[in-house]
Amino acid sequence: MRRSTRRRQASGGFFQAAGLPVTVEESHALALVDFEILLRTGGTHDPAGKEGLTRAVFRTLRKGTRGVSSAAIEERIASLGGALGFEISTSFVRVHGAVIKRNIEPFFALVAELLREPAFRAKDLAQIKRATRAELLRVRDHDRALAGRWFRRTIYAGHPYGRPLAGTADAISRLTVEDLRAHHRKHMVASNILVGFSGDIDRADAERLVTKYLSGLSRRKAPTERLPRPKKRAGRHVVVVDKPARTQTQVCIGTLGIAVGDPRYFPLQVANTAFGGTFTSTLMQEVREKRGWSYGVHSRFGADRQRETFTMWSHPGVSDAVDCIALELDLLERWVGGELRQKQISFAKKYLLNSHCFEVDTATKRLEPRLDVELFGLPYDYWERYEEQIRGVKLGPAKTALAEVLSPDDLIIALTATADDVVPGLEALPGVRSVEVIPYDTP
Repeated sequence: MRRSTRRRQASGGFFQAAGLPVTVEESHALALVDFEILLRTGGTHDPAGKEGLTRAVFRTLRKGTRGVSSAAIEERIASLGGALGFEISTSFVRVHGAVIKRNIEPFFALVAELLREPAFRAKDLAQIKRATRAELLRVRDHDRALAGRWFRRTIYAGHPYGRPLAGTADAISRLTVEDLRAHHRKHMVASNILVGFSGDIDRADAERLVTKYLSGLSRRKAPTERLPRPKKRAGRHVVVVDKPARTQTQVCIGTLGIAVGDPRYFPLQVANTAFGGTFTSTLMQEVREKRGWSYGVHSRFGADRQRETFTMWSHPGVSDAVDCIALELDLLERWVGGELRQKQISFAKKYLLNSHCFEVDTATKRLEPRLDVELFGLPYDYWERYEEQIRGVKLGPAKTALAEVLSPDDLIIALTATADDVVPGLEALPGVRSVEVIPYDTP
């Protein structure tokens, strides 16, 4: 049974300030303070046909408050020695600020004002639209981004996780200032926000800053949305992003994986480290070291509120692409089918335990997993027990987890390549039910 939210917050280092969950990871080694303000909603809340709205809200929000121009805001941030950034994800928005300690109050006050009272001027939105359209055009120059975009569109077809966070040119053109303001009113509410500080700051100062500058947030109920579960597409399906004169390909092979909090997370992470997570992993040894088909190759499990993807990435030359894909498929089948060995598990556990210190060697790095615990409703000690969980992984449960979660027969294979060079070979791969060719400049 899950612990109550109150117990998780009390035990996990959270306290309440201005009605918001707040946590502090202190470190007085340097006179620097980082903070994160998280919204529990992200890109999946963009309405259909207006994909990219959340991203546009926060990019336009930074352009200033009423009576304060974008240039004045940027000048003020620079004069304080601050850095401000926004991360838009499917399930959340992360606002990150960093500044020298003596300027934490004026900088936090400035960021809080941007969040509470953005101007959302028409001319600023027009500028963001132009910039976004230019960025979308530049994606055509990045083969890996093209393969990744069409992989997600295909594996999450019809699901909000398949929506492009940056939107499309058509969707961006439809956005209005009123869209931005309505989205802001709906999502920028106290019950949708949590705050974390790290560095040279204590609880008293953090509580004072949040109370002073964020107490004006609306008390309306936070938006909720029950997303459908992603559905696995039966069979193996290939999407070729057709781009002329490619001598190298970018290949993404994957299927549905796990959601945040899945009890099989740690066994799967250990198993994946052995398969595609280190230089000595199976994928790297077979694809690069033995055959020289791709300089880099790796695999990973993502995790989100709904099932994220398991993916394998490689970038073989066009003449080796089909053979490389066939090898990766064979290796995946054998891995999921039980070829994982105790020696590999032992090495992977040792690697993860030895490298974990680099994941928690700064206050800022320690803050993020604590915030994720609150964001996703995990047990308060979920990440605190990381080393214990890794040490406890056994070969048998790891094999069982792989067999339960992954289906090598049901895959999406997305690659950027010149279609005429690869389609005949791809059609002949075992289990492939369809090969779709997408022009690289398709919106």
